[in-house]
Amino acid sequence: MMATRGATQAETNVATRFRALRRLLDEGLITPEEHSRRRNTNLGALLPYSSSLPPAQGLERPGPTEEQVVDRLRALAVSLESRALSPAEHGAERTAILDALLPAEPRKVDMPVLPPKDMMEAATAVGRVERLRAANLISTEEAKREKAAVEKVLDSQLAKQPVSGTASGLRQGSANGNGAKSSSGGGTPGVGLGSAKTEEAARETWEKIKAKFPEELGAVNATFPKVDQASAEPAGASSPVP
Repeated sequence: MMATRGATQAETNVATRFRALRRLLDEGLITPEEHSRRRNTNLGALLPYSSSLPPAQGLERPGPTEEQVVDRLRALAVSLESRALSPAEHGAERTAILDALLPAEPRKVDMPVLPPKDMMEAATAVGRVERLRAANLISTEEAKREKAAVEKVLDSQLAKQPVSGTASGLRQGSANGNGAKSSSGGGTPGVGLGSAKTEEAARETWEKIKAKFPEELGAVNATFPKVDQASAEPAGASSPVP
């Protein structure tokens, strides 16, 4: 089987196993119950971030081709019908083949997948989900849950990464680069909008600003704190952040 464009060899090997299992179901060589059990047990190999169970270990390794699995199970069924094999012999070989493909009761399970460390790795994970969906190996709902899980894990990873400074260049909760407290008072976050020599002039400045942006500032109130003369800053108009 040719590898899908953008897919690693490990991803292609996993996809081949699930595709073969689906074909066995479509051709009546396994029951719906067998298909559901083996698929659900190993679904973590397709959906590592949203599945609750870890898959069997080694599913990313090369295995028999889709045609080899289908042909052998078909031949076993014929041998059973012709009594060339006993039911016990047929059952033992059939189970061994299915367990090598996707075990129903894995003896060893895979390690949890590492979370994406950045946006590029997350994008790679999402691209993999899209390929699996295009190949009809997962449903639309399964793809949606996996992408949401990838995003959640990425957010958690990024939140742990320390960043120096802020996007605005100001300290959070500050109205100026000197680290002064918000001028809205009472610990309410605010933004410094201007300054004036007197409170009356500051109020006039505020009214002009509100008149210019009536829709945006109509429900916003301003405070007019006096600044300590030692700071050499005049009174200013500050608007609390709604």
